[in-house]
Amino acid sequence: MIKKAIPGKSTFFKWYYWRNPEDVAFISDAGHVGQLRKYLVNCGDCRVYLCDLPRSVNTKSKVIPQIIQTLEILKNGMMISAMYGGRGLQPKCSMPAHIFICASFIPDTKLLSPDRWYIYCVDNTDVQKPMRLMHDHKSK
Repeated sequence: MIKKAIPGKSTFFKWYYWRNPEDVAFISDAGHVGQLRKYLVNCGDCRVYLCDLPRSVNTKSKVIPQIIQTLEILKNGMMISAMYGGRGLQPKCSMPAHIFICASFIPDTKLLSPDRWYIYCVDNTDVQKPMRLMHDHKSK
């Protein structure tokens, strides 16, 4: 999570991909959830998934819960794509991967399993210790 817009999120993701192209897949907010799952099933076994959410996709967007749900399923290591139903279900079984999401907004943590995530605050000078936000934001 980036407190305010600072350069470098997308650049970091590109740098990481160029250093590890066989182990990395990008996750986009483009298309619908069925297309995203089809892509993730087809991209093979990746150790790292990078998701760079643009500012135009914010916490009120209807696509965020769908992306989060898909990422949770991916993190479980078992995903099925039913896209193009005539070809049957296409399962993907893999070891749980690392998933990195960059956004300029705090995600709705109620959409995430609490044992699956850390939120890091980044500013121009420092990467702060992970904030372990509880489902109840008032507890902090």
